[in-house]
Amino acid sequence: MRSRETLGLAALLCALSCASVEDQRASDRAQALELARDRLGMAFEAPLEGAQSAPAIVNEMLAAPLTDSSAVQIALSSSPRMRSALARLGVASAERIQAGLLSNPVVSASAKFFDGGTEIELGLVESFVDLLLRSTRARVAESELTAVRSEIVLEVLRLAHDVRRELARVSSAHAVRMAAVEHWIATETAVELMRSLHVAGNVVDNELSAVELVQVQAKLDHLRAQEAETTARERLGALLGMAQRTPTLVIQAASEETVEQDLDIESIEAGAVQASLDLAALRARATAEARRAGIVGYEAVLGPMNVGLVAKREAESGDWGLGPALGFSLPVFDGGGARRAAAKARIEALHAEHVAREVEIRSGARILAARLRSAGERVQILRDEQLAIAGRLVVETLRNYNAMQIGAFAVLQAKQRHIQARSELIRAAAEVRLARIDLDELQAGGWNPDRLASSPYGAEPSMSKPIESSH
Repeated sequence: MRSRETLGLAALLCALSCASVEDQRASDRAQALELARDRLGMAFEAPLEGAQSAPAIVNEMLAAPLTDSSAVQIALSSSPRMRSALARLGVASAERIQAGLLSNPVVSASAKFFDGGTEIELGLVESFVDLLLRSTRARVAESELTAVRSEIVLEVLRLAHDVRRELARVSSAHAVRMAAVEHWIATETAVELMRSLHVAGNVVDNELSAVELVQVQAKLDHLRAQEAETTARERLGALLGMAQRTPTLVIQAASEETVEQDLDIESIEAGAVQASLDLAALRARATAEARRAGIVGYEAVLGPMNVGLVAKREAESGDWGLGPALGFSLPVFDGGGARRAAAKARIEALHAEHVAREVEIRSGARILAARLRSAGERVQILRDEQLAIAGRLVVETLRNYNAMQIGAFAVLQAKQRHIQARSELIRAAAEVRLARIDLDELQAGGWNPDRLASSPYGAEPSMSKPIESSH
């Protein structure tokens, strides 16, 4: 009966221990998600642990036109990258709990057979170093968990802003493709007109060939634009966690970005440093290494010291004796100097990396702010000057054509220049959106050095240059 009670008590203690571990992991997960929501400035439904399918709300959001907010919520609710990040947080949480536990006591038993009887010796020992350093090891693991939490939220920020960037590319690629379609239709109309004029003898062969060549180039422009949009949509689908072929996602038209002419660079720079999750992770790791350095010193002196009790039964008399047990290593060959030096070097390396990263973040803030301002200025010039002039050129050319002062080829050239100016404005507006997203990510605490490249937006298909007249 007593053995059954003992087994029941052991099972109860094990269940309580498992429950406390799960409760702690859930608490750490909730803290990380709350920090991510605060940095993003939006609420989102995180994927459930162990769930492989997306929440029902995802299908509802996919049925409506995608916005920045809805696309980010879909990705954070269903992306495998999000589930992977939260699983790694669970590992760090479990390791923190493990660091606070004492090692299990060691039971030993031995028997020696003599002519006069059997000598029995029993021992029960526990690591004295574990008892002494338990709280310090728990603080080391707490600092490591803080670092991992910052890194996980950093990944969440990157995923959210990657989704926003890809959504901007899809929107831009779609607008460019529609401009290419319009150009293609215009060239088909022009070719039909030129052929009828050619039959009537009003157009020579080389003029007809020139217009047909423009039509061929318009077809190629459309194919390139179509490929760019398909690629952007597939990348967006992958970020959203859609394993099957990406459906025809409806993208809500983006409003035009306005760029402040007087960006407060110093404020942006200081805010980026203060909010940086990367710097927070480095500080937490440096704290963990400093605490670990103290552990190294004690371990070097004490070694694997064990304390406990030992009981012995004499072979001849059968009497039992009970007393303390102590075991430790002698620091003869290893005094711990090398381990202490390594711990010191790791701390110095983390401090130096923190300084270097802060310099990089400050520089990155200045680069992204300057890029946003420059992109905004380009949009203003393209919209207010180039596109306006190109539109005026189309009107003037049509007026001259109606007056029979120029041929149809000149009208086609003017329309091609106007469509080309529109396409260039579309791409420039996308650059403003991307620059804004990059700066938003940095100010939210993210760090994405890939976005500081000299050509961050990649090559997009452009309209062919207008073909000069054969005259």
